[in-house]
Amino acid sequence: SSVCSFSFIIHSSSAQKTVKLSLQSFIVSLLSSYEETLIQSLISTATYLYCAKQLKEREILYTHSVIYIHCFHCI
Repeated sequence: SSVCSFSFIIHSSSAQKTVKLSLQSFIVSLLSSYEETLIQSLISTATYLYCAKQLKEREILYTHSVIYIHCFHCI
């Protein structure tokens, strides 16, 4: 009986480790995806601000939406 209990505890512990590793892998993947999206958003914002600054320095004033459209054509 004690051998069966010990075997179950070992098996259960192994299953818990597997679940824990799977969960950790999922969380790392999720955070990596979020981080990539955040970085892309920051790059887009920085590019927009750079282009808006360039247009302003050239004294070309557009409305916000037109600047945004032209911003990605100036790269």
